[in-house]
Amino acid sequence: MITLPRRTLQDVRTHAGGARAAGKPYSLFAVLLKIAMLQLERERRASDQAQAAVRMARCGERIRELDAQIQALRASASEAGAQTVELQAPTAAALQVTRAPATPSTSGASESNVTPGGPRRVFRF
Repeated sequence: MITLPRRTLQDVRTHAGGARAAGKPYSLFAVLLKIAMLQLERERRASDQAQAAVRMARCGERIRELDAQIQALRASASEAGAQTVELQAPTAAALQVTRAPATPSTSGASESNVTPGGPRRVFRF
């Protein structure tokens, strides 16, 4: 009688390798799709960069125009004999808008519509 070798887990055949081979076309598609998306984003960023460069050039041009106007006004003021005073640009803190605290009104709005320190919100239909 011939004895057969014992079967172990290593002898069990599965379809695991075949699934990996079948997934390769999909993974190639996914890679190509990622490349296309990255190229689109790159083009969009390049366009944004070009638009920003145009805006920066316009801002620089306007600043030069303003400097020329300031110099012309100073020259005309000095010809008229007026004293010129060097002015500083306002700081960001000086430009902040402050608002008065909200006060309850007597127009019939309920107290729930009044936000402390904020604008009054009244909804009427």
